Formats: sequence, C-alpha cells, structure tokens
Amino acid sequence: MAKPFPIPVVNAAWERAQGHCECEHEGHGHAGRCNIKLVKPMRGGRNTGAWEAHHIDPEGDPVLENLQIMCMECHKASK
Repeated sequence: MAKPFPIPVVNAAWERAQGHCECEHEGHGHAGRCNIKLVKPMRGGRNTGAWEAHHIDPEGDPVLENLQIMCMECHKASK
C-alpha cells in the first residue's frame, strides 16, 4: 500500500500544478495535460473541482517527484 503524502509535499505539488489537474495520460479522454481547474479545499471530494494527490509509482516514496495532482476523474481512471 502506498504511503500517504505529507501535507508540505501536497502543498508543494499544489503550487506546482497551479490548481489544475496534472494528468497527461492519453487514455483519460484529454489531449495533453487535463488541466481542469481544481479547488484546494475539495481534496477527496466528489463535486466539480475535487482532486486527489496521486502516486505516480505506488511503491515509491511519498515525495514531490512521485506526486501528481489529479482531478477525481483522472485519479479514478488511474487506479
């Protein structure tokens, strides 16, 4: 099971993403980066703007280089 990301790491990733989904997976229905606008307090939510901190490598360390900010649709499609 993937280790949770520390809050400072999630905050750094949020700043890097500038409040937008970072997913670039071709099979998720978008060309290039998803880039959907997200709402910071809606982490783990279900409504528009909800997002999650996604492990790029589930076996990897909970560090910034292993984290993508993803909208819930991209996050669910990545599981």
